[in-house]
Amino acid sequence: MLMAEVSQTSRWKFALFVGAIAVVVTAVFTYPLIFNWQTHVPGFKFADSLEHAWFAWWFDYAIFTLHQSPAELTYLFHPIYVEHPLLTAMAWSRFIPMIAIHFGSSLTATYNAHIFISYVLTWLFSSLLILELTDHKATAVVTGAIFAFFPNRTMHVLYGHYTQQITYQYPLLVWSLWRVWKRPSWQRGIWLGLALSLAATVDLMPLAYFAAPVTLLLLLYFFFSNRQHFLSRPMLTSLGIAFGIAALIVIPLVWPLLNTATQGDLTWYQSGGIAEFSADALALFVPPPGHILTRISAPLHTFSDNIHNWGYSASEAQVYAGWITLILAGIGVWHERNRIPSVALWLLVAMATAILALGPILRLGGQIQLLADERYIFLPYFLATKIPFLEWGRTPARLHFTTMFSLMILAGYGLRYLLLKWKRPFIQAGVATIVLTLILIDSTFQTSWPLLSTEVPAYMSEIAKDSRSVAILDMPVNNYRGEKYYMLYQTVHQHPIVGGHAYRTPQEIVDLRQEIVTNLTTQEDISTLTQNNIGYVVLHHTIEDEEGTVSSVSLTLNNQIGQPVYQDELITVFLIPDAEEIAHFQPHPK
Repeated sequence: MLMAEVSQTSRWKFALFVGAIAVVVTAVFTYPLIFNWQTHVPGFKFADSLEHAWFAWWFDYAIFTLHQSPAELTYLFHPIYVEHPLLTAMAWSRFIPMIAIHFGSSLTATYNAHIFISYVLTWLFSSLLILELTDHKATAVVTGAIFAFFPNRTMHVLYGHYTQQITYQYPLLVWSLWRVWKRPSWQRGIWLGLALSLAATVDLMPLAYFAAPVTLLLLLYFFFSNRQHFLSRPMLTSLGIAFGIAALIVIPLVWPLLNTATQGDLTWYQSGGIAEFSADALALFVPPPGHILTRISAPLHTFSDNIHNWGYSASEAQVYAGWITLILAGIGVWHERNRIPSVALWLLVAMATAILALGPILRLGGQIQLLADERYIFLPYFLATKIPFLEWGRTPARLHFTTMFSLMILAGYGLRYLLLKWKRPFIQAGVATIVLTLILIDSTFQTSWPLLSTEVPAYMSEIAKDSRSVAILDMPVNNYRGEKYYMLYQTVHQHPIVGGHAYRTPQEIVDLRQEIVTNLTTQEDISTLTQNNIGYVVLHHTIEDEEGTVSSVSLTLNNQIGQPVYQDELITVFLIPDAEEIAHFQPHPK
C-alpha cells in the first residue's frame, strides 16, 4: 500500500521548521566558522580547502575573462599545457560558487557559504525523504540529521574535500525518484531529471558510488514491486522526461572526459594508495579519535587511533556510523522487515557498501590480515578496480556515504517504531529531542573547527598591476601545502603560475619545476627564468622547505638581480626584468 501524501502546505511548513533548526545547529556544529566568515576557511593544515576555493575563481576567470573552457588549465603548471576535462564534468560544484563570485561575493565567503548551506540542505532533503517514507514528522526531523552530520562527512570538510561534502543531492535524488513512483507526472519527471543531473555533476565518486547504482537498484525495486504500475504510461513518461533532461545536461559535460580518458590522455590522474584509503573492518563501530567516548577512555582512544589513522587513511577511513544510528537501524530492520518491503533493499545496500568500503584487502584492528601462506585476503572491491574509470578511484572508504544514507533510512523506520509506542505528541517530541541530541553528540569529534587563513600578502595587488605577460614561480616548488597558497595568491595577482595542483600534478611539471630550481641553485644562472617567461620569483617563508632550496635561490637572485622588490614575514619577491613574455597571454584587464 502506498502511504497518503503529506499536503503541500504541510510540507512547506515542515521544510521551514527543519531549515530553521538546521541553520542553528549547523552554526553551533561548525563553530567558530561563522565568526571568521570572510577571513578563514575550514581545514586542517594540509587540507585541500584553498585549492577548491580557487576552482570557483578559475571558472569565473576562465569563462568571463579569458573566454575559454575552465578545463584548459592555462594558468596552472606553466609552461606546460594541461587539459583537465574532469573539472567541467563536475560542473555543479564549481558553477554555483562561480555565480556568487561573479556577482561580487568574496572567494572565502563563497566557499564557506556552500559548505554551510550543504549541511542545511542535506538535513532538509533527508528529512523530506524520511517524511515521504515514514509519514512521521518527528522521525523525519531527527533521522535527517544522521546523514547531515555523520563523522566521515565532516572529516572530508576538514580535509578540504569540497565535492565530497556536497551531499544534498543524495536525498534529493531518492526523494524525487520516490515521488515519481508514488504519483508519476510530467512535472515530477522534470524535477527528477534535474535531481539526476545534479547527482551526476557534483563529482565522479558520488556518481559511481551512489547515484548510478542506487538509481538502478531503485528502478529494479519498483519494477519487481509493481510491474503494472512501473510499465504504466504515466510512469514511463515521467522516467522518459527525467532521463531525457539528465542526458541533455550531463552528456555534453561528461563527454570530453570520457573521450580524453579513452584516448589514454588522463593516465597522470591515476594514483595509488588504495589500501590506505580503505576502511578498517572495525571502523564502522569504533568512535574516531576526538569523540567523547575516546576522550573518556584512554585504551579506547589508542585502539581507535590504530584503526582510523592507519597510514594516510585519516582523511578517508574514519567511517564510524554512530552507535545510536546502528541501534535505531537494527530496530528498524527487526521490527519492520516484514511490513515494509524496502527495508530489505536498504539493508542490502548498507551491507554491500560497508563491505566494499573495506577496499581490496582485509584490514582488521589496524593490521593487514594475511592467510597462513602470507597471502592477502582479497575482498569484493578488488574486482571493482578492474572496471573502467573506477580504477581512477583510490578511495573505497567513500562508499561509506552510501552506507550512511541507507542506515539513515533504516534508522528512520526504527525511530518511528519507538516513537509510536507513545501516543501523546509531547512525549514523542521529548523523546525525539533526546535522540537528536544523542545523534549530534555521537557525530562530533571536533568541538572547535580548525581554520585556514585566506589572507593574501598586499604585494600581490602590486603584481596584478604589471601588464607584462609573465608567469610567477613560487618556492618551495612541489610542496603539497604550498601549492594551495600559490593558487590562492593567484586569485589576486592573476598571472599564470608554475605551481598549482588540480587533484593530481603531471609528472612532467614536477620534473620541470625541479629542473628550474636546480639550474638556479647549481649554475647560478637566471636564464632558466627568462626563457620560461617567469617575471617574478616569490619565496614563501611559512611553507616548509625540506630541501633548503629557498635560501640557495635567494642567494642566487641577490647576486644576479640585486635586492628583492618586496619582503615581509610571509614572502620575499624578486622581479625578473628581462623575462620573455608568454605568447597568446590574455591578462586580466587592469
